[in-house]
Order: sequence, then structure tokens, then C-alpha cells
Amino acid sequence: MLLVDGLGRVTTQIQHYQDGVVGANEPTDQDLRTTTVYDMAGRRVATVDAAGRTTRFATTCATTWCK
Repeated sequence: MLLVDGLGRVTTQIQHYQDGVVGANEPTDQDLRTTTVYDMAGRRVATVDAAGRTTRFATTCATTWCK
């Protein structure tokens, strides 16, 4: 299941979707959420996986237009 924001960007991906809620007595392989964070310019700046690990992304002038 994918959740999107008002601009159509994927903000949350839920793998093995059951009901969207992670309960203490549920199997650990369902409703696994990965969240994506965007900056004000719409660039992906971070992803948080189901284990709570954060991957950060950086944009440099070498890869995009800079002012």
C-alpha cells in the first residue's frame, strides 16, 4: 500500500499490509512501514525503514542546478 501527499509524492509504503496498524501481538512481518521525507523543494532528503534506520540523501551542485 502506498500513501501519497497532496503533491502526489509517496510518503509511506506499507509492505505486507494487513490493517495499517502495528500491534504488539501481530507477526513482525506485516504492516512494515517505510517513510520518505522531502524538503521544501520536493527533493527526497531521508527515508526511514521499518526497523527505524534512517538513510539521508544530499543534493550537491554537481547533481542539480544550484544558485
